[in-house]
Amino acid sequence: MPDTDTLIRFLRDAYQPAVYIVFLVIALKMKPFVARSWLVATIVIWLLASLYYALLSSVDLLGGVFGFSWRYDYYQWLNMLTELATQVLLILFLVGLWTHYRLNVGNVKQLLFSWQGRISRSVYWLLGGITLNGFIVLLRYAMAWRVPENNMAYEIFSGVFFMAVAAILAWINIMISIKRFHDCNKTGWCVLALMIPIIGPLFGLIYLGFFKGTSGKNDFGEDPILS
Repeated sequence: MPDTDTLIRFLRDAYQPAVYIVFLVIALKMKPFVARSWLVATIVIWLLASLYYALLSSVDLLGGVFGFSWRYDYYQWLNMLTELATQVLLILFLVGLWTHYRLNVGNVKQLLFSWQGRISRSVYWLLGGITLNGFIVLLRYAMAWRVPENNMAYEIFSGVFFMAVAAILAWINIMISIKRFHDCNKTGWCVLALMIPIIGPLFGLIYLGFFKGTSGKNDFGEDPILS
């Protein structure tokens, strides 16, 4: 028979998917709003994680009754995905709201993945902080990652996943650096200077992080700060 702690954990984990389903339905039924896709993506990841935790709890409960065991191979995957969702996707949703109502920078997808346009110092610091936090989360999990014994598919998929996320974060950093150069009315090719060891990153931190951009329109677009 399952013990009391197992039963309580099952009841706790069983109701959470229903809560996230309600949140997801509400988000999809509402009229379209700024950066909704980032919020929906966050809720979907939380929902998937809650379903997996509910599955684990139900198997533990049934295992206590029928005496079978369960492997927790993918538990760390869910922990990492939910943490990334909380610390990156949800923040991007809030950034989308802020940039839409306060800044002239387009939507969040254009802001993150396009080299066209300009961004202000505040947006540069904010997005730089988000991507740095994403790198820290990724590095922390990569250093503590445990591959289940004799599971080659898990190991390969883990390596591809880590490299893909790192590449996305690196691309975002390059794009915001280019747009910050544009804000100072400099060509985006100046981003190559940031690749010079030691000097490049230091130059980028000082110039992109502290030098004021062109007031009003310049060769690369309108002023990113709305009047």
